[in-house]
Amino acid sequence: IKKQHEKAKFHATKIIELPGNFFTVMMHSKPKFEARINDPESIAILSAGTVASVMIAVLVWLLASGRERAIALAKEMNLNLIESEKRYRQMFEDNASMAYIIDPQSGKIIDVNQVAADFWGYSKQELRNMNIEDINVVSFSEIQQGLRQQLKDENPSQVYFRHRLKDGLTRD
Repeated sequence: IKKQHEKAKFHATKIIELPGNFFTVMMHSKPKFEARINDPESIAILSAGTVASVMIAVLVWLLASGRERAIALAKEMNLNLIESEKRYRQMFEDNASMAYIIDPQSGKIIDVNQVAADFWGYSKQELRNMNIEDINVVSFSEIQQGLRQQLKDENPSQVYFRHRLKDGLTRD
C-alpha cells in the first residue's frame, strides 16, 4: 500500500490522535482517476465550474455594491429635491404678485402666498382650509370653464374672476 501511495500523482498522509491511540490516514489517487485528469470532459466540467463560480462572485459583488450605489443616489436625489423645493418656495413666497395653487378637480386651495392672503384678507392657513368657490363670486363650474379656456389661450398665465374678500367687498 505504501508503494502505491508514493507512486500516486496525488497523495496525503495525516496522523490523528484520539484518546490514547494514534491513527495514520493515508489517501492517494487511483490510476483510473489520474487517467481522466486531462480528459476533455473533465476539462469542460472544470471550465464550466470556474465560469459559474466567477459569475456568481460577480453577481454577489454587484448586489452588494448596487445597494450602496442606490443609497448614495437616493441621498443625492433627496438633496436635489430639497434644493428644488427651496427654489420653488422662494419663487412662490417672494413673488410680488398673487400666487395660489388650487386642485382643478375639487377647487380646494392647496397653497397661497402672502400677497394673496393680504389681498383676500384671510390668513394663509384659513385659505388653505377653503375652496376657491368660497372667495370667488361665480360658481366652481364657471371657474373650471375659465381654467379650461385659459389652457386653450396663447397666454395661459392669467385668468380673471371677481373675488369676495373677507370683509365682504368684491374685487377683480
